[in-house]
Amino acid sequence: MPLTNRVFVIVPVFPEDDSMMNRVVAYLRWSAANAANIQSKYNAELIPMLLAPGVHLTLKGGAIMSYSTPKGRSSRVPKGLAIRICLTAILDLIDNSTGGVSNRHHTYIVQIDGSGAFLLENIDKVLDTLIVGQCPVALGLRTGDTWFMGHAERKRVELFENSLLENWHTRNKGTPVAPPLLDAQAGCWGFSGIVLDMVSLTALSYEIEFDLVSSALIAGCDFAFTDNLLEGTRIGTSGHTTTTGAVDHSVAVRKMPFIANKLRLSDEQVLEELLAYSQRYSLDPERTLPSSYVDQLRRTLGPPEQAQVSAE
Repeated sequence: MPLTNRVFVIVPVFPEDDSMMNRVVAYLRWSAANAANIQSKYNAELIPMLLAPGVHLTLKGGAIMSYSTPKGRSSRVPKGLAIRICLTAILDLIDNSTGGVSNRHHTYIVQIDGSGAFLLENIDKVLDTLIVGQCPVALGLRTGDTWFMGHAERKRVELFENSLLENWHTRNKGTPVAPPLLDAQAGCWGFSGIVLDMVSLTALSYEIEFDLVSSALIAGCDFAFTDNLLEGTRIGTSGHTTTTGAVDHSVAVRKMPFIANKLRLSDEQVLEELLAYSQRYSLDPERTLPSSYVDQLRRTLGPPEQAQVSAE
């Protein structure tokens, strides 16, 4: 009996240190051990898509794309751009095979970070939501105080970012987000191929998860959370921490202009939301924003006089 579905699993592994090969090997082993299970459980062919972009990407036809960033930052192609290029390649493959564009109805795309923070067994949880649950967008649901990120501060910042989207939805759609955004930015998610006709992904880097959920809500696309994700053991280091192990909030601060643009918020509106959120949750230890993040965000978005006061 021919397989009906195709499952593309995108796994970004970045060559930042010696752990890259360990990340690649971990995924290849999982893929080899689970291809038959994917076939029998979901009537699907498993197609692994490992992403390990460096400074250059060789494109179809032999063209080479070079990527550079300001001096002092990593020069590799960033996560969001690499994933969007991969999605273009997937579309090219399925649209130009027998069946054409109709293949999108039987195509499922899963992305799971190759860092090891998520057990690869979570891929089944995403596919259960997409295929068994017949929901077009599946968002991974993390648990615990740190959401698998090593520090609770990052979870508290993401909750604030999610609140901006929730408030946007209430203002512009007239209803609260349903289901509520218990989580929204886990690096483990997926969608049906038909979603690519509905959403417009533009993220360059780590904004890709916020890009997906906000694009789905803007388009009125249904989404559902997976069952609770299983935490793994991180292979190598995180790009969101300093050399001392502290949280590097500059990463989240650099993400805010993307979020504001996506939701059509001015700098002043973001600062107003920041103030309201900070006042509302000032006594809630699970949602109080880190002072370092708040100060950096104010200095970035506020006028010069406000930045000076904040700095003092």
